Amino acid sequence: MQQDIGQSRSLSDIIGGRPLFVSRWWGFRPDRWAAVCFRHERIVDDWISSHPQGGFVLAYASHHAAEHLEPDDRGRVFGVYEFAAEKIFYRDDRYIHPDYLTDSSCINDAGEFRWPFGLRAIRAWQFDRRLMTGGTLPSARSYGMEATATMVPIDQQDFVQVNKTTLHEVPVYKQPFRPMQLRQANAIPGRNYVFVCRDSEVLKRVPDWRHHELVIKPGIAFDVQKRLHFLNSHPIAQIFGFELTEYYDDVAPSFEAARGREGRMIQAALKNGFRLLGNRQQEFLMGNPKYLDTIVAVR
Repeated sequence: MQQDIGQSRSLSDIIGGRPLFVSRWWGFRPDRWAAVCFRHERIVDDWISSHPQGGFVLAYASHHAAEHLEPDDRGRVFGVYEFAAEKIFYRDDRYIHPDYLTDSSCINDAGEFRWPFGLRAIRAWQFDRRLMTGGTLPSARSYGMEATATMVPIDQQDFVQVNKTTLHEVPVYKQPFRPMQLRQANAIPGRNYVFVCRDSEVLKRVPDWRHHELVIKPGIAFDVQKRLHFLNSHPIAQIFGFELTEYYDDVAPSFEAARGREGRMIQAALKNGFRLLGNRQQEFLMGNPKYLDTIVAVR
């Protein structure tokens, strides 16, 4: 019998301006695994604290060969979970099928379950056609261990690429299947923001920092203050000790308009000499403050 599925939707319609993250996984089986799981409980606690309204995670597989990955799954973009700020434990069979508890691929060398703590998954979507990371998630594909250990905010360019392919909702393990009914496409507008840090005493610790430069983060969010809190908890911000403050915030007429403007602000920053703060992250830019208002003025 054919599995029930929901109507095809774009990713932007599904998330409606709420947070979207990416994470590298070994597989994607919503019909048997209703959780977003991690190795350490503190990671789950941090997500519950920083995202009490939950969010979405886009799962993908490494493109490198590994025993635990089916050959056909290497480099594959799996699908999307919506997660709630609710902690679960792996032995609770309401969320993870008991077969996984004895699956050798899920047991580490110490004989322990690899991902004992998680966030409850409440909805799931799969793509209408097969996608690979090479052409769809070029930034996420190159992320280090952080994307395996936890979830990372999706890069804007990656979002544009993955948003070109529609998804359909699928049932989640032991949950009634009631496909999402959207009020209308893009009903929830996004807000464009620019966060900044000007503290030279802190920024001088950053490699390649030049005198008088500032750090900026142009972006889009449904809740700007929650996004600011999340970015100030980002590992890069914690390592160097800088704190962002809000410089600009404006509502967009639609989610697509907000996404487009975010991309144009980033391009304006790069055109005016801003550069990424480090080679392994896509969130923060560093450059000359005299161009800040030029970036904000981009429409």
